[in-house]
Amino acid sequence: MLEAYVENNQQIKRFVYISSQAAVGPGKDDQPLDETAPCNPVTDYGKSKLEGEKIVLEFSSKLPVTVIRPPAVYGPRDSDILSFFKVANKGFKTLFGKGESYLSLCYIEDLVDGIILAAESPKATGQIYFIADDQIYSWREAFRIVAKVLNKKTITLKIPKVFLYAIAFVSENVARLLGKPTVINVQKVREITQKYWLCDVSKAKRELGFSPKYPFEEGTKKTVRWYKEKGWL
Repeated sequence: MLEAYVENNQQIKRFVYISSQAAVGPGKDDQPLDETAPCNPVTDYGKSKLEGEKIVLEFSSKLPVTVIRPPAVYGPRDSDILSFFKVANKGFKTLFGKGESYLSLCYIEDLVDGIILAAESPKATGQIYFIADDQIYSWREAFRIVAKVLNKKTITLKIPKVFLYAIAFVSENVARLLGKPTVINVQKVREITQKYWLCDVSKAKRELGFSPKYPFEEGTKKTVRWYKEKGWL
């Protein structure tokens, strides 16, 4: 697409590439990663997103490009994180491995606002931005919030990593034999069992005027309402 723009001398106002926090990979401690952090993706998905970023930024001298890196995104119409809500709705709080894990989240309307700001700001040309909620959540806290919104009491299930990997390995091989996609695989387990998926949105706030409007509880209320209206929960 970028090559076509250049070859046809198309005067576009901005090309915004939606990458992912997965392109950077998880952090080593509880300090949120900013856009200067070295990239160490832990899955093929993250590697593919990083390669996409590199290609887009190679065109920055010819086209006005911007890269957006969202973390886990949730909201109406989303089916990827729906399983998280379903688990809580059934009365379970699922924690993986030992100790606590932490993550950044982003409600879809905040992400859309961030994308529009990045598309319209002259400062964003040739830049990379994390767009996310500016709070840090533990998995335990995220489950507590979802359970509260759903008005459910939950019991905690701690699942060892080795058990998750075993399930993923079997699931992958069965899916391969049947020629069907699998919900869980080894790379997905590697991703969800990392301790720190945290990103710093300071740059987006400073340069774009980005300000997230939906902390997780408020975003969850809107998401749950939509899921129930559509019969997804």
